[in-house]
Amino acid sequence: MRSGSSQWILSLSLALAALVLTLGAAELGARLLTEPVRRVNQTWIPRNLVQPSRIEHVPYLFVPGASGQQVFGSDPRGYFDPGGRLTYRINSLGFRGAETTREKFAGTVRIIGIGDSFLFGEGVRERDTLLAVLQRRLDENYGPTSFEVLNLGAGGYDTRAEVALLAKRGMSLDPDLVVICFFLNDANGPTTLPAFNPPVPNQPSWWRRHSRLASFLIDRFERKRAMEHLISSYRANFRDDDPRWISARNALKSARDITASRDVELVLMIFPMLWHLSDGYPFEAVHEFVAAAARELQIPVLDLLPEFRGYDGPELWVHPNNQHPNEIAHDVAGRALYAFLRDNQLIERPDAIQFGDSM
Repeated sequence: MRSGSSQWILSLSLALAALVLTLGAAELGARLLTEPVRRVNQTWIPRNLVQPSRIEHVPYLFVPGASGQQVFGSDPRGYFDPGGRLTYRINSLGFRGAETTREKFAGTVRIIGIGDSFLFGEGVRERDTLLAVLQRRLDENYGPTSFEVLNLGAGGYDTRAEVALLAKRGMSLDPDLVVICFFLNDANGPTTLPAFNPPVPNQPSWWRRHSRLASFLIDRFERKRAMEHLISSYRANFRDDDPRWISARNALKSARDITASRDVELVLMIFPMLWHLSDGYPFEAVHEFVAAAARELQIPVLDLLPEFRGYDGPELWVHPNNQHPNEIAHDVAGRALYAFLRDNQLIERPDAIQFGDSM
């Protein structure tokens, strides 16, 4: 009996020693190959750029003539200014872009874009935003005075806020064409932040503080769970009977009515989430749902998802901790928008904007 008991104890000891060595090797590998999981360095548009809004449904407005810097803390792609900084400038009319006049020049076709931070260009220099790319393409093909593109995008806006801004401010700029940039959370869906950068608690557990491996595994588990919640929430959002989608659809209908009353053309551009774009993108049905609803409203639709096939997603982020589209993604979107407007005969004759039969 003693011999059998000793053998069992020896086997158990060897197994425990093997387990300890395996975990030690895994911990060492985690320390060598992974970065510590830290509290996410979330950065926001500088507060001095914004002011309270008196327009119903519009959360804030930009301060005319203001400028400020967003600090990203690091610059792994070498894109930002020294210190991981990016400067935003607001023109005298209260939106991002070059100075202009409220009245457009005679013979100039004016295009305005409304949307959230994706259109505004968080984390991207003004000259690299998708509407700046569109402006350059128009200048190259039609001359520098034929078209003027204005960026009325603002971070945190949903579709209802964007259309409210269009009604109260955008239409006073006498546009000939309005582009609505629609992102999946514009129907008041949950933020994407937990799925990509779940915050670490202020007082992390003992395991997080002492084991890189445990911290890494916990982080991956939380991201996976948050992404599953995000996917299910977004899919639930986009149903005909969901109040959040009803609000967004009603806003699109209002935009159609507002622009139609002034003989202004309207386009809806759908921007995908920059994640698994070529392998198992989970929101394709959402894109199709939104596009079908817009077409029912007789709004021409540009879905950018096909333009991003071939990318994974993270290579298009402005920063590992900020999933807004970087200058590469903005260039893809701006060129696609130009091609869409050209192919639908919006920009063939600057003196007479008119869509063709295709949508």
